[in-house]
Amino acid sequence: MQIRTFEGKSLSSLMAQIKKEMGPEAVILNTETIGQNGSTKYKVSVAIESSEDYPSSKKNGLSIPEAKLTVPQEEWFKTIMLEWENFKESIFTLLEPQSKLKLPAKYAQAIRYLEKQGVKKEILINIISSTNIKDNSLLGVLKEKIKVKPWPKNFLNKKIHFFLGPPGCGQTSNLLKMLLKLKQLNPCNILLAYPLNGNLEGKLILEHYANLIDIDFKKISPENLDTLQNAPYDYIFIDLPHQLQEFKKFLSLKKNSSCLHVSLSPVYEENYLRLFLNKVGINKISSLIWTRLDEATKLGSIINFCVDYNLPISFLSYGSQLKNSSFMGNKDKILRYIFKREIN
Repeated sequence: MQIRTFEGKSLSSLMAQIKKEMGPEAVILNTETIGQNGSTKYKVSVAIESSEDYPSSKKNGLSIPEAKLTVPQEEWFKTIMLEWENFKESIFTLLEPQSKLKLPAKYAQAIRYLEKQGVKKEILINIISSTNIKDNSLLGVLKEKIKVKPWPKNFLNKKIHFFLGPPGCGQTSNLLKMLLKLKQLNPCNILLAYPLNGNLEGKLILEHYANLIDIDFKKISPENLDTLQNAPYDYIFIDLPHQLQEFKKFLSLKKNSSCLHVSLSPVYEENYLRLFLNKVGINKISSLIWTRLDEATKLGSIINFCVDYNLPISFLSYGSQLKNSSFMGNKDKILRYIFKREIN
């Protein structure tokens, strides 16, 4: 996956440049307006699938737009599903005014807030139409939508823990935070492992902290993953590479004694995150980690993904420092952070 940033004084000309240079398949990750010396400048971050993700296109020397012809049918299905989501959004926009007539007045402000936070209209209408909302609080209905599996107590029976996430979603820092939480709870023997083809910066960070907290650090490959199963460690933490072909090799060897934690951030567009999850494979994911919460203007993705994918949240992070910047999956704390941007 390629990520590029474009800057310019006109948003329309930037969009034309993006379409020309990266094609119509480009996904807008973030748009930022910058005021400078009395003038306005725009900064747009864009992502697109790289040609590395389509081996057949490389082989035949095709460009990315032409390579679409060789993409498996599941990729076309994903595109159709995105279009279906847009269609549903339009339908629910028409239904919304009528559904709000059924809403008790005391909940109207909270529903409007959730809508501004990016919670899908489909989910909001389902909440409004819920029979439980008459006899229960709105928070009670929202808690039913959220699934949690707090780290680390629910994962102590798993020996190998894979960590993965889109670039910039705090995959490596989350691994370290969760490792420290486990060490506090249980002073066990942990191996910190890093793939041979991984990012050099991530490797240096992990090696540095492994020395600080006095745990073993080793380079690994998919070929020697089986030998690690019988190694004399209580837990093994593996920071997977971002490249599709590389992390797929590791996940193909994933066993019942291992689990996969995927880091996501509401800073990024939902479509970008959904494409990444589909690429990984929903059935392979054991838990979601939400990170960079303090940088996000909208947190509705947390609720949307809970409803759409039924994946538990194990861990949440809201700062770059390792201490006092995270909390374990807890429904009350998640909702408090969404509504108040605080934990306690």
